Amino acid sequence: MSRNNKIALLFFSRNAKEESRKKTWFASANRQGNTAVASALIDQSSDFLKNAGLPVFHFHEGNQRGKNFGERFANAYQDVFDRGYSGVIAIGNDSPEIVNIDLQKVSRDLLSGKTVLGASIRGGTYLIGLTRESFDKSEFQNLPWQSGRLFSALRELIGKDQSPNILETLRDINSLNDLKILLKDCSFQYVFKHLISLLKSHSNRFYRIMNESTPDSFLLTNSRFRGPPTVGLAFA
Repeated sequence: MSRNNKIALLFFSRNAKEESRKKTWFASANRQGNTAVASALIDQSSDFLKNAGLPVFHFHEGNQRGKNFGERFANAYQDVFDRGYSGVIAIGNDSPEIVNIDLQKVSRDLLSGKTVLGASIRGGTYLIGLTRESFDKSEFQNLPWQSGRLFSALRELIGKDQSPNILETLRDINSLNDLKILLKDCSFQYVFKHLISLLKSHSNRFYRIMNESTPDSFLLTNSRFRGPPTVGLAFA
C-alpha cells in the first residue's frame, strides 16, 4: 500500500489531571478519585489504539496549535493529512465500549471513500473517520465542539457530499452514575476487567468508593490487559 493510501489514527489529548478538572465523576474536592477515573479511561483508549495495527499520531498540550478546541483539532487533522495520509480516524476516551469497534473495518471504509461516525448517547461523538476529500478545515473547526449538538452538526456537514457510515451509539462516562451503570452491566465483562484493573492500578481508594454498588467479583478481578500511561481525547 502506497503512503498516500494509508489510514492513520489521531489521538488528540489532554492529560489526566486536566481531564479530571473538566469532568468530575466525584465531588471536585476528590482529586484522587477523579484523576484515577480519567487515567483509567485514557489508558484504555491508548491500549486500544496501540493494538489497532495502524500508525498513531498523538497531539497533546505540547504540540497542539490554535486558539480554541475547534482550531486545535482541525489543525491536528490537517497536519496528519499533510503527511500524505488519505484518511484519519480520531477516537475519544469517554466510551469504554469502544473496544468492541473494529478499527480495521473503519479503515477499509475510509479507503473505499466513505466517512465513518460514531455517536455517544448525549449527542457527542466517540469516533470521527474522515477522508482527505471530506475534510473542510474551516467548516470542521467551527462545529459545536464539546456540546450535545456535535454529532448532528457533523453528520449534516458530511452529508452535503455523501452519507457517512454510522456506527452503533455508545454510552459515555461523564458522571459517577454513568460509571456505576456500566460496571453493573454484565454484558460488558471485557470492559469491566480492563477498566477495573486500570482503576485499581491508579487508586485503591476508588475501590472503597465504588464497593457499595459494584460486585466484589469485578472489584477483585485482575486483568491481563494493561495500557501505558498517556493522555486522551474528548470531543464532547
